[in-house]
Amino acid sequence: MGFEWLASKPYKRHYICINCRKGFKRPSEKDIVSAKSKEDYQPNCPQCRQKMTQVPYTFEVPKQKDKKAWKKLEERYKIE
Repeated sequence: MGFEWLASKPYKRHYICINCRKGFKRPSEKDIVSAKSKEDYQPNCPQCRQKMTQVPYTFEVPKQKDKKAWKKLEERYKIE
């Protein structure tokens, strides 16, 4: 059972904004043609305009009200 007929779809990268306590999906660097340097590509949060942190695809974003979980994420991903 082959699925060769299905077009391969590029996955979007997963990001979180620790300031806003939200998760977002953004296009990968390969999909961005207008970026000056693809290695330096790091999207900004649409709400607060701060740099977002990239997380794995399997990452589950905690609820906004879960302060303990977001505090752990802040410590784990050290905001600079």
